[in-house]
Order: sequence, then C-alpha cells, then structure tokens
Amino acid sequence: MKEEKKKNRNNIYSFNVKLDILLLNLIIIALELMGMKRAFKYSFRTLRFYTTDSNIMILIASIIMALCAIFCIITKRDIPKVILLIKYYAVCCITMTFVIVMAVLLPGKLSKGYGLHILYRGAQIYHHTLCPIISIITYVFFEKKMSFEFKWVKFAIIPTIIYGIVIVILNLKDVVYGPYPFLHIKEQSVAVSILWGLFLFAVANSINILMYRLKYPLKHHIKVESYIYKDIPIINKDKEIS
Repeated sequence: MKEEKKKNRNNIYSFNVKLDILLLNLIIIALELMGMKRAFKYSFRTLRFYTTDSNIMILIASIIMALCAIFCIITKRDIPKVILLIKYYAVCCITMTFVIVMAVLLPGKLSKGYGLHILYRGAQIYHHTLCPIISIITYVFFEKKMSFEFKWVKFAIIPTIIYGIVIVILNLKDVVYGPYPFLHIKEQSVAVSILWGLFLFAVANSINILMYRLKYPLKHHIKVESYIYKDIPIINKDKEIS
C-alpha cells in the first residue's frame, strides 16, 4: 500500500497516458502547420507578432514531446523532466498569447466593430484559438503528471522578455510599427509604455505560476469520481464487473 501511494505521488506515466500525449501532440503539430502555412503565406513579417513566435515555440515543443512519447512508449520509460520543462515554457508563452487576445485585443476589435474575426479568420483560428486551448488542455490534463521544482518557473519569462526587448528596439528604429496597440511607443508617453510593460510582465509571471500550480488528476480524484458516478447504475455495474 505504501509503495502504491508513493507511486501515485510521483505521477508515473502509464502507457495510455503516453499514448494520449503522443496523439494530442500530433494534433497540435498538424494544426500548427496549417496555421503556419497561412501565417507565412505572404512574408516572414509575421515573425514580428508574439502570437507567431509563441506558436512556433509550441510547435517545436510538441514535436519534441511527440518524439519523446514514442521513445518512452517503446522503452517503457517516463517522460524526462527536461522535456516537460520545455513544454511548460512553450505552454506558458502560448497561454500568454491566448490571454492577451481575449483580454486586450478582442475587446479592442469589438469596440471598433470588427466582430470576432480575430478568433477564426485565416491563421488566427489556429494561433489564437485552437492551438492555445488544446496545448493548455494537453499540458494540464495529460503531460503534467510529474512535478518539477518551483525554481524553474522564473525562467519561463525569458522568451517574453527577449521578445519585448527586440520589438521595442525595432519600434524605436522604425523597422516595425507595433504590431500591437500597446507597442505604439512613439505615439504614447514613456510613462504609458512603462505601465504597459509592467502590466504585461505581471500577467506573464502570473500565467507562469498558474501553469505551475495547476495539477491533474485532482488530489482526491477517486472520491470525486465516486461521487459523480454514484447515481449512475450502469457505470457502477460496469465497475463492479471489472
């Protein structure tokens, strides 16, 4: 009994979970490739968007995770912690994309009468909607079976900081305009730009901590399942037979 509890605390990946991870990451890869095809259709200027960059990160991380899942299924090993960290960093960035789209960009578009096009037109249906949602679900409900130290969370902000520094420099040199309203630094005061920077930094850090704290299965998932299924005789009967 003690060994079984210890095994549950370590969240060892079962064969079915590794297979789920493989299939879900293949879905993400397929959706990302369809989105990239549309995003890069006319030029490489799409790289100026944090959306594109974060989706490239999740594409690479999903390819690595899928290959690792295949290897782990064959060798009957667990997903290495370093692979989980790579996926964690990518998921944090694409979650940042999703949050900013829903909380900042979408309200701005709606106020100008553009409708919900930002969620479903062209590459946006993949990069703003489908890929972020599926990536978050895959990470929280399937991949995050193994814990890692909190000290690694602080590094999740690095890609966002790098993007911020580069895009601000490009704006100052007039190489890029925006591409987001809060990045029109030459059309707003320094104080406003600083406040936006602090706000986005706080949002990104909050997302990174949240994605670290979120865990599945639930601590008392067996009790929860028993409560949910107790009034469903067919399911109870099947459980008794098995």
